[in-house]
Amino acid sequence: MSANIGINIRNARKALHLSQEELGEMIGANRVTISRYETCEYNPSLPALKRLAEALQTTPAELSGDDSDTKKEPATVGGFPIEGYLQLIPENRKKIDELIALYVSAQSDGQSHASVQE
Repeated sequence: MSANIGINIRNARKALHLSQEELGEMIGANRVTISRYETCEYNPSLPALKRLAEALQTTPAELSGDDSDTKKEPATVGGFPIEGYLQLIPENRKKIDELIALYVSAQSDGQSHASVQE
């Protein structure tokens, strides 16, 4: 596994605004284990890496820094490519999803503009 795996785990965790304790609870580990992964004191087993990737909304290859054999299309929401969508907190993702749905609905109705009320 890449020496950057700990940095990748920490960056992905922070991007999702999760504490080490919260991430640990999500994968059935404790805060100390997550800390040891992030500092590269321990490398996660393959099953743990898969659980980490799922919890962090990424892939094991991306966490381990080995994405050489996987070239993926950019992430999309409502058919629109976006960057950083998965790093947003769920509340903000929901707002973006609602705006895209409103836009798509307006486009299908033949409207050029849609008003959004907060």
